[in-house]
Amino acid sequence: MPSRRTVLGLSSGAAIATTAGCLGTVRDRFESDPDVLLERIVVTNLTETDRSAELAVVRDGEVDLWQTFDIEGKAGQTVDSQRIPIDELGEPVEAYEIGANVANVGTRWFDLDDAVSEATTDRCQEADKSIQFYVEIRSDEWIGSIVFCE
Repeated sequence: MPSRRTVLGLSSGAAIATTAGCLGTVRDRFESDPDVLLERIVVTNLTETDRSAELAVVRDGEVDLWQTFDIEGKAGQTVDSQRIPIDELGEPVEAYEIGANVANVGTRWFDLDDAVSEATTDRCQEADKSIQFYVEIRSDEWIGSIVFCE
């Protein structure tokens, strides 16, 4: 009579062998999901001070866009922004790194493969939407970001 341990070992081995083909199918489905595209980059100045800034967009290790601009400080509830539209972007989000250099604040790089959570990517895929990436000048010392689907 086989021991209980032997029976459990054999049955769990059979269960794993049975689901191996199914797991491959699930993996293939996720690998074939459509890419989530970076549709827009928006730089906003949430401080009251006018700023000079540079924005570098690097795609697959190459500088894709380098833009210098002045961005006004906010006046009450009005926030000035610069927009980089999809006709200058439009690639899968994980291909991009974005660098923002703001005079008298500093420089910050965002690797979108890390900055965009898997949950956000999944939501965008399910809703068939693209990523909007906001670079925010939040204080005299800090540059932050917000990511969402639109």
